[in-house]
Amino acid sequence: MKQFITLVLLSISLIGFSQESSTKKHEIGLSMYSLTNVAIYTSDADRYLKWLPNNTFVNGVSYKYHWKKTALRAGFNYVFYDFDNNFDPDKLVSEQLFSGNIWNVGGKIGVEHRFGNGKLQPYIAGDVFYQYGENSGVPWIVGCPTCDILYAATSTISNTAGFSPSVGLSYQFMKRFSLRIETSGDFGWYKQTVTTFKAVRNEGFFISYNPISTFSLNFHF
Repeated sequence: MKQFITLVLLSISLIGFSQESSTKKHEIGLSMYSLTNVAIYTSDADRYLKWLPNNTFVNGVSYKYHWKKTALRAGFNYVFYDFDNNFDPDKLVSEQLFSGNIWNVGGKIGVEHRFGNGKLQPYIAGDVFYQYGENSGVPWIVGCPTCDILYAATSTISNTAGFSPSVGLSYQFMKRFSLRIETSGDFGWYKQTVTTFKAVRNEGFFISYNPISTFSLNFHF
């Protein structure tokens, strides 16, 4: 009888240990690629948002705390792009950056819920976000390749904040490693200060679509 009780207690402890060891509470991710700001609507004549580059590599980190099927999550991203006479004279816009640079930093925090029990799990999520960015450069005037000499450098400071719903897919290909791909939309408010010879401020509502908000490699522990 004592041996049976000992065996039962040992089995229970082993089952509990196996469940605990297979359920990783923490997750750190590295965003390896993103395709963002493909479609942008703004309620005012913004300068900054539409100049954000679409394709970026290794530009963010994330953290998640898992509890059953729900996870609290937070992320940080950074984008830098240098314009070196990078313009498209055939593009039907009035201005583009002729030379200069653009950078953007941002953070978000939210909640995620997963479905299913297999290695491949779809999920939905919602985040609140804030981003700060700057760009500087000389505008390119369509039809006048030498007009940049006549124009002073333009500087734009932008603050954006809002809510971002998303859907994604996670694949646990190893015990401690997974891949994640996610698509999202951004709904928010922006304020900008554009400086040439004088400062001009504008603000408004914006919507953007991010086909691949992140494709990340994640470590679970």
